[in-house]
Amino acid sequence: MAGWLLLMPLPLGSARPAYWLINAVAVGAIGSWYWWSLTRLGAGVRFGLRAVPLVALTYLLLIGWIAVQALPLGVAPAVTLADGQPLDWAAVSVAPDTTWLVLLQVLTYGGCFALIMQVAANRGRAQLLLELIFFGVAAYALLGLVLLADGDTLLGLPKWAYQGSATGPFVNRNSFATFLAIGAAVGAALLTCSNTRLLPHARWMRVALILAALLIIGTAIFATKSRMGAASAAVGVLVTLLVGGIRAKWGALRWVAVAGATVASGGAMAWAFGSGVLERLITVDDADGRAVLYSQVLEMIHARPLFGFGAGTFEQAFPLYHRLPLSTDVIWDKAHSTYLTLWVELGFVGGSLPLLAIAILVIHLLLSLGRSDEYWSPSAAALGAIAVVAVHSLVDFSIEIQAVALLFVALLALGVAQKRTGTGP
Repeated sequence: MAGWLLLMPLPLGSARPAYWLINAVAVGAIGSWYWWSLTRLGAGVRFGLRAVPLVALTYLLLIGWIAVQALPLGVAPAVTLADGQPLDWAAVSVAPDTTWLVLLQVLTYGGCFALIMQVAANRGRAQLLLELIFFGVAAYALLGLVLLADGDTLLGLPKWAYQGSATGPFVNRNSFATFLAIGAAVGAALLTCSNTRLLPHARWMRVALILAALLIIGTAIFATKSRMGAASAAVGVLVTLLVGGIRAKWGALRWVAVAGATVASGGAMAWAFGSGVLERLITVDDADGRAVLYSQVLEMIHARPLFGFGAGTFEQAFPLYHRLPLSTDVIWDKAHSTYLTLWVELGFVGGSLPLLAIAILVIHLLLSLGRSDEYWSPSAAALGAIAVVAVHSLVDFSIEIQAVALLFVALLALGVAQKRTGTGP
């Protein structure tokens, strides 16, 4: 599972239908092998649906609603355009084939979540997987910096967008920044939770390695020139440090030292590498365009508040509402806000199901932090990742990129599993 997760970003962030199919097959194959192994051994699963019943219910409702959207049931009302022209479709979705592809992705995420929870049933393995994820993200950060310095390419190919910004194996710099920001939150969790089973010199070596990896990740985030990438990384790290510090019962001196070190290191990286982000903060040239875009997206939500236009169909549905003064020179294939995308595509009720599931998971994660043992860093990392995604999703779509989504889902599963785990094999 670790190897598969770490390979996800390589093919353009897995942001193409062909990669969705490959990943679905991979999850299905791993899952089938796992269940076959359990059957052969006469063992049961370590975590079933009863471990997170409300999350499982919202997930089942979500996949059921997406399937209903794609079927030609003729239940959705017609849409009346501004010129009075009514439009009707046999299915709720304006592009059923696209909606079926989204359902495939959602099933992949559910399979990944279930499998990672089985792995995390052993807390030692959960901790190891968390560390592998963190250093894997750091390796991608280093790759992004190398590619930027060595010709500014996309894995050796000429870039067709975001020249001059680090994108790593992703096409979009914001997606890469979100991926890195999640990794930064994981690193902060590993720092706050010391491994007491290591000898003192080994602990210091571990801290030094984590700090070095965080430096690489932070540098790469600034090299993306992503404003919200830097902001969401800061929020994610701060949330993780806050949660970890409270859980570790830091004293006042420790709080002051950590706060000072965080501000100083963040400021130093911003001063040394953040000129691109600063320039984009000063010259905000797309704020007006985003405001107009959001107003037209809200019109779409108002037109179909219950049914939506179909999962994954924003690109096909938005031209029905796209008009001046929003630029017609740009293809608006994303709403640039995952919250709005969910409500446009799934309707307000269906689109709120993923948000409800994450809210329930936050409660599970907070409860898991109450355990008395040392294995709470996965829960802190998951809370930090949620903070990163929650902030960045306000004005972007990075979590809609499969490599980012799979990393996020894996961390949620690792964190939630700590509520009820053991140290056995």
